[in-house]
Amino acid sequence: IMNPKLVNLIKITAICLIAVVLAGCNRNDTLKVVTLGQEIKTEAERLEPETTLTLPDLIFAKMAWVYNDRYAVLALKTRDFSTALYDMQTGEILKKFLHYGNGPQEILLALYRMVGDTLTVRDMNRGKMYLIPLAKLPDVEIIEQQANIFSAEYIPYKGKYLALNPYFFKNEKMGIDTKENMLLVSDGAEREFHDDKLLAINVVQGTLLYNKNRDRIAFLNGSDPLITIFNSELNPVVEVKGPVDYEVSYIQPKDSYELVFYGSICTSYRSAASDDQYIYALYHGSVRDARKLGAESNHYLFVFDWDGNVIKSFVLNGITSTRSTISLGNTPGSIYVSNIDNKTDAFCIKKFSFDL
Repeated sequence: IMNPKLVNLIKITAICLIAVVLAGCNRNDTLKVVTLGQEIKTEAERLEPETTLTLPDLIFAKMAWVYNDRYAVLALKTRDFSTALYDMQTGEILKKFLHYGNGPQEILLALYRMVGDTLTVRDMNRGKMYLIPLAKLPDVEIIEQQANIFSAEYIPYKGKYLALNPYFFKNEKMGIDTKENMLLVSDGAEREFHDDKLLAINVVQGTLLYNKNRDRIAFLNGSDPLITIFNSELNPVVEVKGPVDYEVSYIQPKDSYELVFYGSICTSYRSAASDDQYIYALYHGSVRDARKLGAESNHYLFVFDWDGNVIKSFVLNGITSTRSTISLGNTPGSIYVSNIDNKTDAFCIKKFSFDL
């Protein structure tokens, strides 16, 4: 007869093992891989712009983000002010702000992201981020925050910053895996440099999106056709690969710790926006040399859910610039895309509507 104490110990051990197995089964960290073929492009629905707003020649804009179907925040080409607020109904510049310089509320290098109802303008040179609450427009409130972060991409996140790790790189063909996490969280207080690590800040760039309700994050690579979706623990749970329109090549120069592109520079996801249900990705699969030769190429809108499933794909007629940006309209199934005409250099904002 087995010792009763031993029987109880076996029962407790078995219960613990079952609990561990069930906990493992319930974890949301199994990587799902979605591979996109050329059919996402060949079967895409072609969309004509519903409206086209061409800005006056004397407004030297290069990018725009639309809020509330009326106001456009413009990134300017000029060297006095970096940013302007434009009223699309009246055709007026309401205010210019964030002057270039090294003084209070001035900026040296303006990099923009629209994060929910907030436009962020970051200046990595000065370690600053400026937040503009869009719900207060046409009043422009500028909130200055310290953002001393060494990263190509970072956004506000749970009272801190979510950043792309500049030392993350993984490439099977090159046999390189830095074993770093792709994402990191920073309080913006101090930059971290590591001279002994491979630096990929110039080759791994793109757009970060955050879904607050689902507590999910998406990173859309600007060169490689790759989208990575992360859970609340910053673990990758979905990878969306393709379509493969080119091969991105990298090289580590001799006696250098920094990776650079090798050959032609490629473009994939140029801009993106999101809501609680979907990710809206502006895709342009091309290489710079082909663009220089005048090769025609389409700009696409790929719509995904937050599990990486393709919902629909569209060809956006009239979009010609690789610097185009996307923002969402008030009505579901409506977007705004800024564009610089590749023949006339005219800057315009086009609205597209579609059914999902």
